[in-house]
Amino acid sequence: MYAKLLSVLSVHFLLRPKKHVLLYDVLPTNAKGEVWPEMRCACLVAECRQTTVPTTIGGRKFDDDRRVDESYSRDRYASDALGRCANSQLDLLRLEVLQRYGGLVLDLDVFVLRSLDSWRHCAADAVIGWGSQLARHGGQVSNGVMMGRARAQFFQQWRRRLLRTYQPGQTDFGRLCNLSTVLAAARPHQVHTAPELGPLPRYASREIYDEHLALAPLVHLSAFRHAWRLRDIMVHRHLEAIATVVLSAANRSQGHGLDSQLNSQEGAQLRQCIHTIGEACWAKPGKRCGIYGA
Repeated sequence: MYAKLLSVLSVHFLLRPKKHVLLYDVLPTNAKGEVWPEMRCACLVAECRQTTVPTTIGGRKFDDDRRVDESYSRDRYASDALGRCANSQLDLLRLEVLQRYGGLVLDLDVFVLRSLDSWRHCAADAVIGWGSQLARHGGQVSNGVMMGRARAQFFQQWRRRLLRTYQPGQTDFGRLCNLSTVLAAARPHQVHTAPELGPLPRYASREIYDEHLALAPLVHLSAFRHAWRLRDIMVHRHLEAIATVVLSAANRSQGHGLDSQLNSQEGAQLRQCIHTIGEACWAKPGKRCGIYGA
């Protein structure tokens, strides 16, 4: 999806990280076995590294065998589709990456708009997004944005608790499911929960959304299980606003030769990728489409 490529480009052109890695388990290919152009574009600006997503936790399978069916092969890690307790499988991968390397872990529905230095230099060893609208009572941890030092205590404790308490087939989206929220509430000295890094709140109009985006460090377009999110993306033109910022940064970067590490062929490919995004219906004012139109 070119919307996800826009996420990768936002990290590259607005964060300018010293090291940028895109983890994948299976390369997306078409019927001819050719890698999708969006993935080829992403691998121009990030190191694409194959990884193995954990299939067991504490010696137990993540899924009851009855759940591994056609829906699983189509959408392997969709917690809602599989009736999982949040997405403990990907949580474990995120935590293992952070424990080993430190840094930032961002989902592909996160779009960077400005510097994150204020949170990167936080006194707490760990920083995580917080969604006040995700739960009825006070909100909960949103794991699409996680950052911290290698071996941060909060992430280590979260991983240990996950290994100890996970139960296959767990469908409760309450206290047991959101153990990271419980841990964060009990250990505020170890982790900073940042609403600014949480999911985009729901607003009533495009004007209010645009005011939010004018100041936000990033946009996390989570909650796709809710029809209102997809509707708001289309009606209130979130991707148009995001693309304006990211493509502007990309054009400035290219003008200053900041991608000089690419050879001429790769540079031409990257320019074509950026052009394709600029021509996407969701990037053009007045067009009406969701996240798939490119």
